Amino acid sequence: DSLEALEAYAEATSASLFSLAFETVAAPRDPATARHLGIAWALTGLIRAVPFHAQQKRLYLPRQMADRAGLDRQALFELKPGPELATVTAELAARAREHLAAARASGRHLPRRVLPILLLLSIAEEELKRLERVAYAPFHSHLQRPTPGRIWRLGWRYLLGRI
Repeated sequence: DSLEALEAYAEATSASLFSLAFETVAAPRDPATARHLGIAWALTGLIRAVPFHAQQKRLYLPRQMADRAGLDRQALFELKPGPELATVTAELAARAREHLAAARASGRHLPRRVLPILLLLSIAEEELKRLERVAYAPFHSHLQRPTPGRIWRLGWRYLLGRI
């Protein structure tokens, strides 16, 4: 229904998985980092999945945001989204970026063994940058193409110890 409800759902699901991932590498409990990373990951994934969900006539974007933007659900389900969808996805992307920044800030003190988990920050950031380059249009064909060199960039970040 609302962004707050979506974030609560993401915290209960995605953030819980990140907490478990931290535990599997024997990292100290860090609920703040797991929470922010989980919510950012979920919001980014939700934006990326809009075309898939629309094909199935489903909409998981917050209703309040969609209504405020004037999103035409029927046009979306017919795979003909208007600029209103970009308004909603831009707002969600901004919120995901806030959570990514908070996760990055709180995750800096964690031991190196959690770095592979924290590298998901850079994947989410990269996806949000790609979305920004296409004016927050999740149906844009550029977003459906693979990201060349991603594994090399992740490897390089791991070697340098950067999140």
